[in-house]
Amino acid sequence: MTAKEILTGAKALDKEIGSKLGSMRRLCGRGEMEVARLRLLCGGLAQDFRDLQARRKRMAEMIALLPDDNHRKLLTLRYMSGMRWRQIAGTMHYTTRHLQRLHQEALKALDHPGNTTTPQKKENENGKYDQSA
Repeated sequence: MTAKEILTGAKALDKEIGSKLGSMRRLCGRGEMEVARLRLLCGGLAQDFRDLQARRKRMAEMIALLPDDNHRKLLTLRYMSGMRWRQIAGTMHYTTRHLQRLHQEALKALDHPGNTTTPQKKENENGKYDQSA
């Protein structure tokens, strides 16, 4: 499983848990006849929460292993905080195009931890490449 597959899977798990929470709310108003169904649903939901917490912990641990601060910050904002590219661009003061490049580098670094090569060019605050780097 690639790093991106692991990181993007958390969003689907969040949606599934939200759906189960909605089901629980609907069942709670139906009275005594639904108690057995509610108990089964709660058991499944509790397991889903444990799975989500374990998955998020693994994601955070993976991201923390990255040696590059920008890679860690980008993946944390994107996958752990669920921010959109434009929000991240504003927070990190990079263009969205540069963030896409950083994102690809970060995913490669996660998939191939021993590879520490970095690009020779650096983007300045205007989103342009500095030729002297």
